[in-house]
Amino acid sequence: MHQKDVDNLQRVYTEKGLVQHPELIKSIQRTLKAVPVELPKQKLQDKLLEYMVLPLFGELDVYMHAVEHGTISEEQGNKLKLLERLYQSLSKEKPYQQIMATDLEDTRKKIIRFDPHTNSPSDLKYILIQNGVCYADKRRLDDIVNTFYVDALLGGSVIITLEGKDKCSRDYATDLKRKDRRDKSIISVGKFFICVNKDQNPIIAIDHYGYGNYHSKSLGEWQENGKIDTFAFGPSAVLYLAERLGISRIAYCDLEMAEFAKQCGLGRKQVFKPMDAVNGPKFDDRKAGIISVGDNSKGIWHHKHSIYHQTNGRYFTLDYEPVTIKDLLMQFEVLRSEIELGMKNIGSGHLTISNHSKLRIKERFTAMYTILRIMEETHLVHPYFNQAKQNYNFTINSVTTRNPSFSLPYVK
Repeated sequence: MHQKDVDNLQRVYTEKGLVQHPELIKSIQRTLKAVPVELPKQKLQDKLLEYMVLPLFGELDVYMHAVEHGTISEEQGNKLKLLERLYQSLSKEKPYQQIMATDLEDTRKKIIRFDPHTNSPSDLKYILIQNGVCYADKRRLDDIVNTFYVDALLGGSVIITLEGKDKCSRDYATDLKRKDRRDKSIISVGKFFICVNKDQNPIIAIDHYGYGNYHSKSLGEWQENGKIDTFAFGPSAVLYLAERLGISRIAYCDLEMAEFAKQCGLGRKQVFKPMDAVNGPKFDDRKAGIISVGDNSKGIWHHKHSIYHQTNGRYFTLDYEPVTIKDLLMQFEVLRSEIELGMKNIGSGHLTISNHSKLRIKERFTAMYTILRIMEETHLVHPYFNQAKQNYNFTINSVTTRNPSFSLPYVK
């Protein structure tokens, strides 16, 4: 569909009072054009690693507080213990370990962004039916599909599908060559909404991510039904899309996504304005694009969205800022140089307990070590990681030379 046709469509829906935040969705329309239809697998794998280290970043925030203030509260100490338990469970306990170990570069699967400019409403209907989307009134399915389709055109929704081997095909190579998407198996579907938070800043809300025609309510059910190896594609895709769209906040509204976010150490935040738990507003301004209301069973969507599940407007939320190895190394080197400069400023004599406390040497080493742990998970083979380890050990030597009683283990 040409942009002129999309503009006309937006004008028609706007005149009917059905479109919100027109400038935001215009921007999303333009940005989405540069997002590939097939999301790059290596990028998705990198995003999965970012989830793995979210608890460590939480720990780093606490340690940096200690560097600045010299101490942490009992509440912060308890938070450190919780975050470490969450981090360990991500790497050792099912089903979380299975999610983190998912091979997102599996050649038998791919994540596709539904492009309404090159696909028809009937293509979208096929996707939704294959996913077994549960709606209150299936007789209104065509209306639901058309609403989703128009909203995707306007930039209010982003729909992704995890596609894989045709269930009826014995030859995957042949399956890949088929041009008709209906010959391919839709493994899972994700529906992400472009929204604005209570402060009118753009966010991505994960309204739904599910597989097949089964509606699970927990990650344990994904595991029990042998589908846990497909879950990781969803949260990884939303991080990639957030980065490409320039949106820095993600709300995990879907039940299993909320469970996953909690396991990664994220907390609930006041994302949207509270609703009246009984009546709810006729509509509010949280969703960009085609308007949505608290109870859509009789509205234009004919389906209650997850962005209204919490009447208090609080959801597990990630304030997302992609962190590079250079960012980590810079923070690491600042901490290390502060130790070296502090020792230089107090002269060449013995480092006393008072010196240690004043320079907060232990606190800085703890923060540096946490950065190394993050690097190890995300950039194990990067030369910057080896450089940082060497610098860490060198600084331990600098301190122990002036205070032999100072003891910290070297890193290998």
